Amino acid sequence: MDIIQIYDEWLDLKQNINTRKRYLGYERYYSASSAGSCFKKQAFKKYNIDGTPMEERVKRLLRFGTILHSDFEQALKHHYLNNIESQDKYILFIEREVISESLNVRGHLDFAYIDKEAGLCKIIDLKSCPAYKWSKKFGRNKDKNPSFKYEMQVGTYATALSDAYSDLIVETELSLLWYNKDNSRMREELIPAGEFMTRATEYWNELNDIIKENDLNNLHHGDYNDSEVVERINEIPRDSYGTPFEGWECNYCQWESICK
Repeated sequence: MDIIQIYDEWLDLKQNINTRKRYLGYERYYSASSAGSCFKKQAFKKYNIDGTPMEERVKRLLRFGTILHSDFEQALKHHYLNNIESQDKYILFIEREVISESLNVRGHLDFAYIDKEAGLCKIIDLKSCPAYKWSKKFGRNKDKNPSFKYEMQVGTYATALSDAYSDLIVETELSLLWYNKDNSRMREELIPAGEFMTRATEYWNELNDIIKENDLNNLHHGDYNDSEVVERINEIPRDSYGTPFEGWECNYCQWESICK
């Protein structure tokens, strides 16, 4: 009996169930968690083009993140849903779907609240990382060229909530809550709300413009087969603006082998 294989097959099953539950019927939206990614990567993902299968090790890492998020979700619900004062004072969002129709983006934020009296919207997103990444973020030798994809993800959530609750929100605060997987240390990192709401909005507008300019909005599989869709997407030159934004992205992209 191969226990590792059994677990890996179970992870595939869980992923398939999660994909059907969360994304079936919402294919036209981009995912907020992919904010800042390569434009062509977004197009391949949008049209469900198969790429290189994910390594089993990576699937296990993602599963750890899912379990961690589930624990925090249950803890937050236990605390806030049993606190009458909180229910009166706040509008709570725990593992909640948010959609921005104007940006054509959909996502599931971890935790947010709107203080109805103060007009404050606070959004917190949980991220787990190994000790090395923790040291590059919080240690003495910080990363000199950090990626801001996580910040743009949270900025996307903030933009969607701001549009939906414009009559209530006066001020927005954003943060990333980091969990060190090696030693379980935790630390909250405050994010400049205005800067990353603007950067996220600009990114999604640019992506929508690129897709429209290259006539890629209607590549439905009923009209085109996968090879035709890939050929059309590859009309966007590799190494043109936004493909990719960061050179290292190609090294970890599941569509690298078909991207021209």
